[in-house]
Amino acid sequence: MPKAHDHDAGGDADTLAAKQELREQVWARLSEEKQARFPGARNRIPNFVGAEKAAERLRETDVWRNARTLKCNPDSAQWPVRQRALEDGKTVYMAVPRLAEENPLSACSP
Repeated sequence: MPKAHDHDAGGDADTLAAKQELREQVWARLSEEKQARFPGARNRIPNFVGAEKAAERLRETDVWRNARTLKCNPDSAQWPVRQRALEDGKTVYMAVPRLAEENPLSACSP
């Protein structure tokens, strides 16, 4: 099993343990209810059934309407958010592989 996401995050051990327990619960529920899309939920930001609807709900918020720039993860679940941001004329910053390199972010503008 891969190391927990926060193995090097630092911080209070009880808080880190609670966060990991919550991740485990969410991953298990997504799997049990067959709401996780390929390749599954465990040990990742899971792609899930309804990601498109969630992106539309986000799009309806004042925070979204007022934002000109977003930072998104490259995970599949956030693809609908990135797509809608570009459709709405926002600049999207997204981490790219090899984060330790000199330019770890990629920017896209419509």
